[in-house]
Amino acid sequence: MTLLAKLDSEEDIFKSSEVSLNELLTETSERVNPLLVKKGLTLHITCPENQELFIMADQDKLLQALLNVVTNAARYAKKEIRINASLEKGKIALSVSDDGPGFPQELLPTLFHRFVKGKDGESGLGLAIARAIVERCGGLIQATNRKEGGAVISFCFPAAQRV
Repeated sequence: MTLLAKLDSEEDIFKSSEVSLNELLTETSERVNPLLVKKGLTLHITCPENQELFIMADQDKLLQALLNVVTNAARYAKKEIRINASLEKGKIALSVSDDGPGFPQELLPTLFHRFVKGKDGESGLGLAIARAIVERCGGLIQATNRKEGGAVISFCFPAAQRV
């Protein structure tokens, strides 16, 4: 709750720099691995081969946003979670999907609001925090359901201009 308040305020707690998405995804994987092992889940990460993707962001806060989303996916997944990253028309597209039951349709319009939680949710703050962080990075976050079942959280960020 405190982090959300700080992100909403004009406080200068957001330190933007060039962040390697590839490294961020590796760190995310390492951090959630104990939870995945405990639940018997596998994590598949797909990034463009031979291409580093960079975003202008606060690395620690963007890591927190990703951890919030992947931890939520782990809460509902049956067997696996997939993270896909790609570069499309100067934008970095990132998606986190699971093979769980998906989001209840009635929850989708308010999913990123504070205190909105699913059946097995905890505080109802994780996705609200993720949204606040992603938006501070100039990105967009959305939630949908997969046709074959499961949830998808999609991110879109401007790609950092490499000098």
